Amino acid sequence: ATADGEAPGTQLQVTKFKRAGDSVMLQFVLINNSDSSYDPNNLQSSNYRSVDGVYLVDLAGKKKYEVVRDSTGAGVCSQNLQAIPSKSSVNVWAKFPAPPDSVQKLGIVVPHFMPMDDVPLSQ
Repeated sequence: ATADGEAPGTQLQVTKFKRAGDSVMLQFVLINNSDSSYDPNNLQSSNYRSVDGVYLVDLAGKKKYEVVRDSTGAGVCSQNLQAIPSKSSVNVWAKFPAPPDSVQKLGIVVPHFMPMDDVPLSQ
């Protein structure tokens, strides 16, 4: 799955979306093909410079899955993201609670990127 960003020249590509026991691992590449650097700081909800604002949506079951949090409240995801220079990319990841086994596809919502619906969840 791929999605274009609101900022011109930005895109993301999902490289792994896999169920592993009671969690889901999402890995994606943030691509900056613009002529200036892109600051991914707008992907967080509470942890500065992280991707903890990303979430999954089960449209049929009307359920939202947010990034797993550790005992300190920090998201279990990529942290300390820096600006992405022009014409480069960065790999990021996030862990989520797994939906019921009957759920085979989920929507992926990354702030400031177009939503991706019905992305197959691999086993």
